[in-house]
Amino acid sequence: LATLVQVLDGGASKAIDVPAGLFLGRAAENPRIGYLFPGQGSGKGTEGALRRRFTVVRDLGQTFSIPADGDPAATAVAQPRIVSSSVEGLRVLALLGIEAEAAVGHSLGELTALHWAGAMDEAGLLALATERGRVMARASEDGGAMASIAAGPEQVEPLLPGVNGAGGKDDAEVVIAGYNGPAQTVISGPVEAVERVCHAAVAADLVTSRIPVSH
Repeated sequence: LATLVQVLDGGASKAIDVPAGLFLGRAAENPRIGYLFPGQGSGKGTEGALRRRFTVVRDLGQTFSIPADGDPAATAVAQPRIVSSSVEGLRVLALLGIEAEAAVGHSLGELTALHWAGAMDEAGLLALATERGRVMARASEDGGAMASIAAGPEQVEPLLPGVNGAGGKDDAEVVIAGYNGPAQTVISGPVEAVERVCHAAVAADLVTSRIPVSH
């Protein structure tokens, strides 16, 4: 807010500073609002932030069985917690009178989008997210990792082991797991093999980021 005041005092009517979370602009008409609900590995959650400020969300953790502790990256813990954070956000936005015209979800977030659309209530959503987390944790092998590479698949594919004769047997298990966009590709596989691909990407001047997941 202090930075925003400085920008406004400087006479600016438009400013975008993503790292600072600053988005200033003026619209000729009311914008159309859309919601994008996050999936697992989307980053740090906001547990507690909304509950400290809005009574409308304080009963969520008491009413529903949401893991209060444990490894936040563990699938069985992360999925219900991520969804509950989205539900908290929806409650607060509704309280503020903010409504969206459309909603989409990324992976796990698809369940929240269905809830927003009226396909299930909060209890059904959180129960389904909890069971989804349990099933995925039970069906997955430990020792896996995922990473995001800031490049399109045409740049990432040549870095994968097994392509051009590179890498060993374990490395061949690294695959593209998500074609997120023209400048973001997600890979998945054994931890050490994923790390080797990331090193190769950095050597090719590409930005990489490990995704906080347990499988």
